[in-house]
Amino acid sequence: KIWCEFNNYIENKNMITSSSDESIATVTYSDTYIYISCLKEGNVTIYVTSEENDITHYIDLSILPKGAINNGNSNDIKYIIRKGIGHFLLFGVTGLFTFLYLSLLFKERNKKWWLSLVISVSIGVVVAILSEVIQACISTRFGDIKDVLIDLAGLILFIGIVVLIRYIKYRKKTKKEITHNEQ
Repeated sequence: KIWCEFNNYIENKNMITSSSDESIATVTYSDTYIYISCLKEGNVTIYVTSEENDITHYIDLSILPKGAINNGNSNDIKYIIRKGIGHFLLFGVTGLFTFLYLSLLFKERNKKWWLSLVISVSIGVVVAILSEVIQACISTRFGDIKDVLIDLAGLILFIGIVVLIRYIKYRKKTKKEITHNEQ
């Protein structure tokens, strides 16, 4: 669905709306908004007429298939890239390196490996929340809980892959030791 808002200079709120082809798009008017429902691909003209002064405005639309990259959805693509790289990958890679560093550090000091896991995830959670709180305090930005969730998804996935690889290696090693001891 697409919605359009009229500028304040239109004082008459009685509008007549129409579509050149209602099989492609329909249009309705409510208060100060015009709602356009795109039904299928094609070209259509949407007309809006003021009842008071009989002035008609129109807009020609090209309805494209879902998934097509165009000027109308390029911001969506940029959003996905920004969230995917700026949040998911950044926190995933940072969490991965933090986990690996702490694992090596704790291994030298004979600490348990899971301690590096807990500390890495805790640092990631704190940084994710703190970055959104800081953004919420800036007038041109806003904090978003979705960003925290994307950050944590990247963090957990990347660290989870390393933990899984370590677990598989550990299982193979213990299996070989049991087989070797039985001989």
